[in-house]
Amino acid sequence: MKVTGNALIGVLAAWAIPGCWDYVRFMQREGTAVLGIPFSWVFLPFVAMLVALVVRCACGLVQALRGQGLED
Repeated sequence: MKVTGNALIGVLAAWAIPGCWDYVRFMQREGTAVLGIPFSWVFLPFVAMLVALVVRCACGLVQALRGQGLED
């Protein structure tokens, strides 16, 4: 289950990255009303979170395939 869960979440997050990146680049045209910073800076942490999630799931997948962390 750990292998399946990590693989499923990692693949779905990796699949979402290109669409989210396109949206971040599209929102670069608009600025926030109060601070005037581009919306791309507001939405960029979500793309970073997706990349971190893919890396984390890949590490969890490797650990599960090696049999590490399966004490329970």
